[in-house]
Amino acid sequence: MEALELVVPITERKRAKEKLQESEARYRRIVETANEGIMMMDSQFRYAFVNQKLANMLGYQPDEMLGRPVTTFIFEEDLPDHLANMEKRTSGAGAQYERRHRRKDGSCCWTIVSATVLKDDAGRFAGSFAMLTDITKRKQAEDALKESELRFRTMVEMAPDAIFITDQTGAFIEVNEAACKQLRYTREKLLSRRVFDILPASLAAKASLRLKTMVNADSSYESCHMRSDGTQVPVELNIRKIMLNGNPAMLGIARDITERKQTEIVLREAKEAAEAATRAKSEFLANMSHEIRTPLNGIIGMIGLLMDMDLNAEQLGYAEIAHISSETLLSLINDILDLSKIEARKLELEILDFNLLTTLKDTTDLLAIDAHEKGLELVCLVEPKVPSFLRGDPGRLRQILVNLGGNAVKFTEKGEIMISVCLESENRNEAKLCFSVSDTGIGIPAKRQDILFSPFSQVDGSTTRKYGGTGLGLAISKHLAELMGGKIGLESKEGKGSTFWFTAVFEKQPAGSRSADETSAKIGDEGAIERSAAKPSISEDDMLKICILLVEDNPINQKVAQAMLKKMGFRADVVANGKEAVNALKMIPYDLVLMDCQMPLMDGFEATRCIRLQGSKALNPRIPIIAMTALAMQGDREMCIQAGMSDFIAKPVQQRELAEMLGKWLAINDR
Repeated sequence: MEALELVVPITERKRAKEKLQESEARYRRIVETANEGIMMMDSQFRYAFVNQKLANMLGYQPDEMLGRPVTTFIFEEDLPDHLANMEKRTSGAGAQYERRHRRKDGSCCWTIVSATVLKDDAGRFAGSFAMLTDITKRKQAEDALKESELRFRTMVEMAPDAIFITDQTGAFIEVNEAACKQLRYTREKLLSRRVFDILPASLAAKASLRLKTMVNADSSYESCHMRSDGTQVPVELNIRKIMLNGNPAMLGIARDITERKQTEIVLREAKEAAEAATRAKSEFLANMSHEIRTPLNGIIGMIGLLMDMDLNAEQLGYAEIAHISSETLLSLINDILDLSKIEARKLELEILDFNLLTTLKDTTDLLAIDAHEKGLELVCLVEPKVPSFLRGDPGRLRQILVNLGGNAVKFTEKGEIMISVCLESENRNEAKLCFSVSDTGIGIPAKRQDILFSPFSQVDGSTTRKYGGTGLGLAISKHLAELMGGKIGLESKEGKGSTFWFTAVFEKQPAGSRSADETSAKIGDEGAIERSAAKPSISEDDMLKICILLVEDNPINQKVAQAMLKKMGFRADVVANGKEAVNALKMIPYDLVLMDCQMPLMDGFEATRCIRLQGSKALNPRIPIIAMTALAMQGDREMCIQAGMSDFIAKPVQQRELAEMLGKWLAINDR
């Protein structure tokens, strides 16, 4: 009986011990499998227990940490705060805080520490129990965000442009320092304002609508802001819709463009001044052209008439010298006018049907006289593949060829001048031709060739003294070639001669559009071009019936024109101004009018409008009126046509040109 009584207590103790072991094992499993690091610290602040999670967090094995002071795993700069925290812990206070721990490799592990104080049976501090959650990634993200925010704020604050954010009511939520300076507010005062406070009344309504509806929220435009002192500052404003705490807001960047506006004003005033100067120069050149061409018309006309008279050899020689001098003067005037048109970008091409062979014939005729006088051979060669019937500006093409050919003759003492034309490429509608003018003259040094196509440029100063010229011809030729869709260049060796070439693109004429006179030109066996001189295609009987009204205020030009008309077999009456012309046409049925443009009392433009006016008392309001004027600037022809004139011929008038013009319009009128 007594033995039985001894067995019972031992069994109960054994069962209790087993339950305790099971409980410890269960809690150990819980501790070891927990997601948090778990530790126990003794009263001397040494690790008494660490779970595997905590050891892994710090890069150790658990037994490497046991018995070591906690301060071993704390960064030196954090020790004061840590020790203060430990002091509080000894007084029995639990805590939750963030703490950096130093890993075995020296890197940082951020944790949230949840600590509980442990006490002995006497209530004294016996250590602590703590759970540590690894928040390193979160802290890194927070630090990166703080760094990004700091970087962004630094950029915003250092930006030279005003930057601001407003809500949908227009209240400022954020502004940078530049915005405060631009608007002359302190940061506090500006943040107490709304965007409407910095806008003129005329712009406030639009801004209010934009904020409420967010319409055109992403846009860029020029605006104006009001400073605190009431002055205005022009700005270039860029606005964008953003979301702020889930609500729409407006981000604005305003750049002060005061200097730019002032520069624009200066540039605009300079542009206007330059345009005014250009207009003044154009008007001056137009007036000078008129004033020079008027007496020059008399000189050239009278010399031409004189040369047709029965002169002896000496007299004819003098007349020819005077004729050459007057033609040189006319060429100079034309070059200066062309240069002025180029500078004003008003030089345009006419688009006419023409025969290339006829144009080349006219060119060689002009060059042949000077070439013959110097004993030079002048040859013109055209490849068989080159199309003859083209559409473009034959006058400007002739001008380039005369410029290049004239220089070739001028700078060549012996040998030959060769003008050649070849087909570079073509398609169904267009042909690209290459023209070249070769000479056996003095040549051009390589180092001077690059300046030849600049205005007023020549090889050296002695060129002007010896050969004359202004150096404008090549610059004008370059511009004309480019207008024709081509380019210009040269090949030259000093003392060996030069070859100037240029390309030009022309339309091809449709086969059915070729006129009979255009087919009259042909190339002879030697390459020379032959064509009969143009004459009015009017019979002598019809010519006697024709009466022309000449409207001209200059007495000398009256005599020149009358003499030319008389020589061609026409009868002409003369009046001195437009008013007399209008009255004469009311009484006499003239067949054609040659009308000067600038005259006293009534000029040619007004006179023409009066004649063409519906209800005019002129016997023939549709009579051909040919402007015969010294006006030769760009647009003068258009002015004449707009006034109602039928055609235009510029002074000095050549007898051949006048004959062609009369033949054209009198034949039309006769039909």
